[in-house]
Amino acid sequence: DDALREMRDNLSSDSEFVTTDALTSIEERAAAADKAAWVVFAGGLLCFGLYLFILNWHIVRPVRWTAQKLEEIQQGSLHGTMPVIRISEMYNVGLLLDRFSEHLVELYSHASQLEEDAAGKRDLENLMRTVFQASLDGYAVWSMEGILVANPGLLRFVGLNTPEELNEKRESLGLSSWDELGDIYAKVTAGGTHRKELLIRSVSGENLPCEVTYLPINFRGMSCVLSYFRDIRMQKRTEEELRFAKDAAEQAAKVKSDFLARMSHEIRTPMNGVLGLTHLALENSPPPSQKMYLEKIQASARILLGVINDILDFSKMESGKFHLERARFS
Repeated sequence: DDALREMRDNLSSDSEFVTTDALTSIEERAAAADKAAWVVFAGGLLCFGLYLFILNWHIVRPVRWTAQKLEEIQQGSLHGTMPVIRISEMYNVGLLLDRFSEHLVELYSHASQLEEDAAGKRDLENLMRTVFQASLDGYAVWSMEGILVANPGLLRFVGLNTPEELNEKRESLGLSSWDELGDIYAKVTAGGTHRKELLIRSVSGENLPCEVTYLPINFRGMSCVLSYFRDIRMQKRTEEELRFAKDAAEQAAKVKSDFLARMSHEIRTPMNGVLGLTHLALENSPPPSQKMYLEKIQASARILLGVINDILDFSKMESGKFHLERARFS
């Protein structure tokens, strides 16, 4: 434009041809410049497009995948395939995210299992707490420092209200001495169990037979012993009644055996007399009718004597004095 203004200002007739040539040269140069500009613009546009493609393929795409992967991890969706990444740093980041998602899958699985185990443990603890509080049997957790906790069943059993009272009156209740408890504690905490019968005296002075089972337990971070007290008063009364019933039955059996033995001997003596006299009467050649009567009397007496002998055998069996004889028979 500046060159054209200068040429316009200096325009004259003698320089018309020079001016025309100059304008033609300027036009050609402008066309060449315009063409070069379009070439440069097209090349720049192509380079920019190529740059955008490379940027999108090698940077934007991996970054987008990384952001999407992080969002999926946040939402708990841990499945996805890592794209092809050419940049080593981005590839390492993607590889770390992929491995991290795999570890999260394992962690979620373990967390779910742990949650189920924790829920089961809580349910079991609630159940055991309910049983501990409502059981009619006695439970006590203790260490060598004293009784730590006791359930209401044990406190009712001995007639007390608190575990502190149980600690204070332990010896008066007839519980084991500390020396004996020390032996039990050492045996049980080493992994064993111990069971014995114990006679406890209640606060009112009543004797309370019970069976105590000692089991190892970890309580409040300490190695302790769980004592399970089972009331066996009913069992002892039943055993006593059974012993009395057994003695009475044995006495009745002995009386019966003595009665059968005496009765059999008393009956067999006159029966032998009947058989002997019948035998003597048959030897005196009685009349036929009397002989028939005597033979029937003799047969009946022998049958009755056999019954008496059998009763004696049963009496010997019951008294333990029965012996078998070895003899030939048909």
